[in-house]
Parts: sequence; structure tokens; C-alpha cells
Amino acid sequence: MSRFLYISSLLMMLIATGCRVQQGEMYTDYFPPAGADSAEFYQGRRIHDFVASLAPHTFNGSLIVEKEEETLLREGYGYASWIEQEAFRPQTISHTGSFAQQLTAAAILKLAAKEKLALTDPLLKFFKDLPEEKSEITLDQLLRHTAGLPQDIAAAERQLTKEEFLEALWQQPLVAPAGAQYQYSEAGYRLLAAVVEKVSRKSYESYIQQELLKPAGLKMTGYVLPDFGQQKKAGALGDVLSEEEALPDYKKMAPALWHIMGSSGVLSTVEEMHLWQKELLEGKLLPADFRQRIWTAREGVPEGASAYGWVLGKSAGGKPVLLHNSGQGSYVSQLYANPEEEIFMSLLANKSNYQVERLSGQLARSLMVPSYSPTPTPAREQKFVRLPHGEEAAQLRTLVEFAREEKGVEPVELINQTYSPAFQQSVQQQQHVRALGSLRAYLQGASLEKVNRVGRLYSLMLHQPKDDVWYLLRVEVEPLAPHLINSIELEATNPL
Repeated sequence: MSRFLYISSLLMMLIATGCRVQQGEMYTDYFPPAGADSAEFYQGRRIHDFVASLAPHTFNGSLIVEKEEETLLREGYGYASWIEQEAFRPQTISHTGSFAQQLTAAAILKLAAKEKLALTDPLLKFFKDLPEEKSEITLDQLLRHTAGLPQDIAAAERQLTKEEFLEALWQQPLVAPAGAQYQYSEAGYRLLAAVVEKVSRKSYESYIQQELLKPAGLKMTGYVLPDFGQQKKAGALGDVLSEEEALPDYKKMAPALWHIMGSSGVLSTVEEMHLWQKELLEGKLLPADFRQRIWTAREGVPEGASAYGWVLGKSAGGKPVLLHNSGQGSYVSQLYANPEEEIFMSLLANKSNYQVERLSGQLARSLMVPSYSPTPTPAREQKFVRLPHGEEAAQLRTLVEFAREEKGVEPVELINQTYSPAFQQSVQQQQHVRALGSLRAYLQGASLEKVNRVGRLYSLMLHQPKDDVWYLLRVEVEPLAPHLINSIELEATNPL
């Protein structure tokens, strides 16, 4: 359909629905009425119609879409609370997943810009009596998740004071020598938050409030310092309408917040997250050379992995983009920053599913490729099965995508990126390569039908339509380093 025909059809549809554009019913918050005859208006309208079609059963959240300094969309959809039937708005307070890591990385860069520390400084400069294996870990390695620390510490499931956290971390063994490999670590970012306190002589939250959030214009972002007052908060929505979990009261938990401090758990709104990414990447919060480090500090960081709080990717137009896509329980937060093509997006949601996880990517593509129209992803009740989402399962996804020949990674590269040191050394590398070849021979083109996880063991049921054979793939991961695979087993099985 030509652009003229599409616009004509859309105008007829608007007339048929009572000329809601003229009434301003749907565009009060995010469209200037003067833009109603522009190309940006139609892009915003297309996005709005698609996202609105997902609410409330699939998408409950808020979204801001900006292109060429024009706000195409600024709207909330669905419910912040099922129970109270409270609408989700751009001002709604919500969990932001690992967004806190961006704040921590920026705080370290701010201190470096003021020459209070250097990114090459070892931990020994800031902490006494720490184990020798950890003494030479550098701040930059922590920021890039290459310090060899585990994803978390054994005590992370309970509330911790800073002293309890540090004591537990010093006792935790490294999963690899510092600088040897990538290992996503939330514990590493909490350690960076402790460095911020040590150097600034202020609490972590006080420092980021004073040096980053207030200069950026953020007032409703943080743990205990913001005055949330009567601001509406998003409850975590379960699959059943009556299921809802309220946001935690951090003021009652303080000072035992070091199971999350600096790595996750920050509360914010989509408006403030959007303002943050613009101010961080284009504003004056950091000098240009330190901002550039967010884009370039990727040595030892696999494609699609996080460093300095961001994942580096490419747009549909081939331009570099910075991405944030994380979850905390039912909460999801996403940022998409594409300065060269002047596209920025921010999203918060309180109901997690595969459609929500890929929503910002769909919308970015629709802005760059006029012929592309996003379509809803099949829901679970339609028997759609997906691989586990989240950074802790990244290596599992890489393995399965390789086996189904969806990813063209080389076997040796896959082994080096995904296998634990013990698993790599269990047999000669050539045997691992042959085993991966056999795995691909069996599973190439197979459909994923079921995924179960018990502890560190993933069980995946796949169907090979070519021979009508069912396979059970068992993958065990490291208990304290779930990025790393410990064993792989494949067997033909009966689907019943």
C-alpha cells in the first residue's frame, strides 16, 4: 500500500470513529495537536494503536517514543493496579530492574572525571584485608563484568547491610581469574557502590542524587531519598487478575539494602528514565571523553552483553545503539538510545512476557523501516514456547540457537564463551567441537516445545519434524555462575 493510500485509509478510520483527533481524547499527553498532519503524527499513531491493542492482557505500562527531538508518544496503557483499577501513567512509580547499574557506572565515571579515582585503580586501593585473589581487580573490570566475580553471593536472597555484604563477598571464590572472561555480576556493581561511598564520603544514594539525578532534573528516582508521597505506584501483576504484589517500602528496610544497592531495585518513572538517558548520553552530566567510554569499553564483553550498564547493539539502519532491557520479577524496564538516527525510547511495565520483552525492538524497527508493521507475539496460552529471558540464561540461549542453526557462531567461540573452565577441561577441545556438530545435526530446524528449570538444570523438549523425533536436551549451569555451562546431554525421548 502506498503512503498516500495508507494515510487516506487512516483518515477515513478516524472520521468513522468520531474524529477523536480533533477532540484530543487520545493525544492530550503526548501529541501537540499542530502535529496532526505530519509524518511524525502517523508514526506515533501507528505505534499507539499497536501498543493499545496489547493492553491490558499483554501490556501494562508506560512508554515514551522520541524521534528527531519530536515526541511521538508519551502514554500509559493498562493498569498499574488490577485491584484498584488504577491506570498506568508516565508518572507511575515502578521497579526498573538493573537500571541502577547505569547510575553506578555514571557515578564511577563522575569521580574519575573529577580525578578522585582512576578506572584502572585496583580494589586494594579502597579496601583493606581483602583476599589476595581480589586485590588486583580493577574498577574497569567490575564495570565490564570481567572481574571474575560470581553473579551474586550466597547470602543475596536476604537483606544485607554493607558490612554483611562485603564480608560475604570476600569469602566468595572467584569463578575465573580477574580479566580472564566475561561473567555478569550484580555483586560487582554493589561493590562499585561501596567504592562510591568510600571515595565520596557520602552514602551511595546521596552521591548519585547530588551529582547525577538532581543535575539531570530527576526527582522521583532512587531508593529512600525521593519523596514519593501520594505518587501512584505500580503493583507487580501476575497471570491471574487477583494476583498483585506491591512495591517494597525501602525506608522500612534501610540500611539493610545491600542485596540490591547499586545493582538493581531503583524506583523511577518512565518520564525520568527517558530524561536520564538523554542527559547522560547527550547532556553535561559527564565530559565527552567519559561519555564515550560507555560506547567503547567493550574489550572482553561478548556481543549482546552488558557493560557500564548498557548493551551495545545496532539499529535496523546499521547505526550503533545502546540498549537496556531488564526485569525484576514481573517488572520490565527498557531503554533504546540511537543518537545518530535521533531515536530514543523508554518503557516500564509491571507484567512480564515475551511480547513486552521485545516491544521496544519492534517499535524501533517500525520507525526505521516504513514497510515493517509490528504484530503481536503469540501468547503462552497459544502454546508459544520461548527460551529463558535474562542475562543469567544468555549462554543457554546461545547454545540452543547454535544447535538449531539460528546463530552462526563458530564452535570454538561458543565453547570459550559459554563453557565453564571445568567443563572445557573435561575433554579435549576437539571432542567438544565434534559433540557440538552432532548436536546441530540432530537439532537443526527443531522446534522448541517445552522448557523446565529445576535449580541449575534446564530441560528442553524439542521436536525434529524432518524425522518426527523428539529430543530432551539437558543443560546444567554453574550454581554461582549461571552464565557458564557445566554439562550437556541429549537423548531421543517420548513426548508423553
